[in-house]
Amino acid sequence: GGSGMPRRFETGTVFCFNYNTVESVLLFCAVLVNLAGVMFESNRFETDYFQVQKDIITVVVLIIIFFSIIYFGVVLVTEVYLMIKENNERKAIAKGKKPRLAKSSSRKRIKEVSAEDVVMQDSG
Repeated sequence: GGSGMPRRFETGTVFCFNYNTVESVLLFCAVLVNLAGVMFESNRFETDYFQVQKDIITVVVLIIIFFSIIYFGVVLVTEVYLMIKENNERKAIAKGKKPRLAKSSSRKRIKEVSAEDVVMQDSG
């Protein structure tokens, strides 16, 4: 494209903010936190012998929770910012003004596919 951003970086950014990726990452974090909860409820950590393992799991769970909240916050703020920017560009176009950076859209839309758009072919 016309921007100075490398294509690999752009692809990675699109992947990180894809709704399916966000859902998968947050679901994975939730499963790990629940798994740690099951581990803490077991009788394994009642003795002092496993105190180091308990501390390690506690730190890992806190890191997972912290970074999943940060990730969700970044995605949320980015989505809100892009929606506001897109809305302002639409208003500017409706008023007949040339929007800033109108050449490169802030968000690439994927066309929704309906059942009529899909053509089934016989593979045999």
